[in-house]
Amino acid sequence: MSQEQKFWDKYSITIFTILFVAFIFYLVKIYDLTEGVYVRSAEDYQADIIERIRPVGQVYRSEQEKEASMMLEEELPMQEPIVTAMSNETVSANDCSLEVTTGDNLAYSVSEISLPSNCEEVAVTFKHLGSLPAAVMGHNLVIAKTADLQPIQDDANKAGMAGGWLMADDARVVAASKIIGGGESTELIIKPSSLSSSEQYSFFCTVMSHSAVMRGPIS
Repeated sequence: MSQEQKFWDKYSITIFTILFVAFIFYLVKIYDLTEGVYVRSAEDYQADIIERIRPVGQVYRSEQEKEASMMLEEELPMQEPIVTAMSNETVSANDCSLEVTTGDNLAYSVSEISLPSNCEEVAVTFKHLGSLPAAVMGHNLVIAKTADLQPIQDDANKAGMAGGWLMADDARVVAASKIIGGGESTELIIKPSSLSSSEQYSFFCTVMSHSAVMRGPIS
C-alpha cells in the first residue's frame, strides 16, 4: 500500500470519527432540550401556557401587594356606578302636577307614575340633576303604550342623534319631552283622557336605547 493510500485511509477514519461524535453530541443535546416537554404532565404544561400568555390588561402582583390592595379597596368608599337601579318610589300628581328627575346615570327618580283621572292635564316637570351635557348623558321622557315601547325604540335608534332619538310625528307617542342634559329642565303635558283604561302605558327614555333600563309603568 502506498504512502498516499495510507494517508487517505487515516484521513477518512478521522473524519468519520469526528462526524460520529458530533452526531452523538447532537442527539444528547436534543434529548436535554425536549426532556422537560414530554415528561411534564398535561396539567403542568397547561399551567405554564396560562402563565406565559396573560390576558391583555391583567396585572400579576405578589401576595403582599394583593393584600394591601384589598385593604385599600375596603377603606375607600364605594363609587356610584353609571348604571343604577331606579327608585321604588311611585310619584302621584299633586294639584295636577308632578316632578321627575334624572342624572348622570341610567335611571329616573321614580319607578312608577300615577295620574289622577280628575285632571284634564298633568304638568310633568322633568329635571336633569347631573352635570354631563345632553350629547354625553342626555335623557328624555316619552309616554306611550307598553306594547309600543320597543317598536318606538327601534325607530328612535334609526333616527339617531340627528333625529333627536325619536321618529318625527310618531302617532304611537302619547307625549314626549325634549332631550335634556345636566342642569337643564323641561315640562311635559299629559292628558289622562288620552290614555285608554283598557291599555297599559309606560314612560321611558329613547336616547341611545336607554329604555332598556329607564322605563316604568303609568297608572
